[in-house]
Amino acid sequence: MMQCAVCGQTGPTVESPKRESAEAQGRAILRSAEGAASWVESHRRREREHFTFRLLVGIPYRLIPGEWQ
Repeated sequence: MMQCAVCGQTGPTVESPKRESAEAQGRAILRSAEGAASWVESHRRREREHFTFRLLVGIPYRLIPGEWQ
């Protein structure tokens, strides 16, 4: 998702589908980032003074119980 660095508002979360190869996954991530960035345009129309945005990327991480408990 994109976040306005001025006011903290965020656009919708856009998820990339899981792909078989690393190359295909990279392309899917870029397409998702482009989709998230489309929110910036509508936010800028409403807030003319907001010029700085962040792309927030989440990477899932799952813990599996084991000896570390």
